[in-house]
Amino acid sequence: MKDLRRAACVLALLLSALQAQDTGSLVGTVINGASGTGVTGMNVLLWTKGAQYQATTDDTGAFRIEQVASGSYRARFEKEGFVPLQQDRPPVVITAGTPASIRVEKNPYATLRGRVLDPGGKPVPDVEVDIRRSRGGLALHTAITDEAGAFIFDQLDSGSFVLFARPKSQSSENEIMIVPTYFPSVEERVQAEKILVRAGRDISGYEIRLRAAPVYRISGRVVDESGQPAPHATLALVSTAEGMSAPPGYDQQSEVIVFGVLKRETETGATAGEDGRFTFRSVRSGPWRLVANSHTSTEDRIATGGEALVTLADHDIDDLQISVAPLFTLTGTVAFKGDPPPDGTRIGRLMLTTTDVQGSIVASSRLDGTLRIANLVPGAYRIVAVPGAFGAYSPTSVLLGDREVLGQVVELTPTSPPLHIVYAATTGVVRGSVENGACALIVLLPNPLAQPATARSQPCTASGTFEIHGVPAGRYYALAFDRVDPASPPDDAFLRSAVVNAPTVEVGQGPAASLQLTITRWPD
Repeated sequence: MKDLRRAACVLALLLSALQAQDTGSLVGTVINGASGTGVTGMNVLLWTKGAQYQATTDDTGAFRIEQVASGSYRARFEKEGFVPLQQDRPPVVITAGTPASIRVEKNPYATLRGRVLDPGGKPVPDVEVDIRRSRGGLALHTAITDEAGAFIFDQLDSGSFVLFARPKSQSSENEIMIVPTYFPSVEERVQAEKILVRAGRDISGYEIRLRAAPVYRISGRVVDESGQPAPHATLALVSTAEGMSAPPGYDQQSEVIVFGVLKRETETGATAGEDGRFTFRSVRSGPWRLVANSHTSTEDRIATGGEALVTLADHDIDDLQISVAPLFTLTGTVAFKGDPPPDGTRIGRLMLTTTDVQGSIVASSRLDGTLRIANLVPGAYRIVAVPGAFGAYSPTSVLLGDREVLGQVVELTPTSPPLHIVYAATTGVVRGSVENGACALIVLLPNPLAQPATARSQPCTASGTFEIHGVPAGRYYALAFDRVDPASPPDDAFLRSAVVNAPTVEVGQGPAASLQLTITRWPD
């Protein structure tokens, strides 16, 4: 019996020693991005699938986590009064032996204060004020003005923003009315003045003077495919003014960035009556998209959708007809050049965008080798390839019936034939260095540039060198950005000006291309 106990103890010690050999540690410091001092009491969470570890920073902002199983982890840093931060890219890699080290800057919240005034300069209470990223996207926060017309936003990250004031709806149909207004006193977002907010700052004095402007009426009817009314259809009025880009989409696993998809921003909504008729009153001049959605009255409750483009200039628009058709599912099959990839290999995807780049759908192949894209509105779409990750496969051909449509605009309807997607291994390599090494991210943009642009990317090393694997064959512009702010994306005009002097690289199956890059400043 004693021998059995002795053996069990020895076995436990051996297992403990083996486990210790496969664990490491993480040491780090959290710095206040505004003051440069260490942040005390910051909660640090390190996790991966099936495991997580936690620590709290000391008086100097330092922390240490011991006995961490080897592997790649995500890290999250949280404390009241600071902008939450999650580090995914690059991941925190723990190995046995030498402790991993990390230094993180955390930004304290900033505050912005202001007032809303009427055209005569008097304070206006009960006005909704939105704060939005300057390059596009929906409202981050909304405040209501008080009796003095004042508003405050006290949980802001650093960045570039615009302010948008929406006065209470007015029931009259006057030809001149108070309209939604951007800071300082303009009607279109592209004219709005950008406000630069720094971490931890308290800034004030931002006055929005509401504008009075001519307004018009848009009325009409929503009908189904047979021309019969679509009762109770819901409608959204969406500005299509140029210059509003959505935040660039980032695929963390494949390090692909998608630039140039415009963000739909609903101005207001309406519901059609039993006869399918609708009215938008008091609409300011400009280009608009009306998006309608409905359901059939049958037991199947089939979803339908449709839209119309209009431009208001100097008169009302009446009797506009919007036809809705059943949403449909586009199917497809998948094939691979050469041997199929091993199970679990990540492969690239397809993106379908509307021809005016006002919306997009990203579709992934299913595990059984098929593709299924649901809830499509019949219409014209551009078929765009989203590259796969390093060592993965990317779409090189997309057939609609017997027609090659990759990169093309096609009309998709419920009667469209299935897609057939051909994947090939992405083996191209681009390497190089950045002047002075002050780089955050390398981006390869397709040449010629067209929206939306799917770009391969790679973080720079501390020395300013880079090596991007898994680049599909083709011609690219190469840019080295000093920083990346996904919430304040470059618009089409910025990208087109940036690539004028950017070096180009041809990627094929031959030797890796090598580049020497200079810094491109990410727009504020």
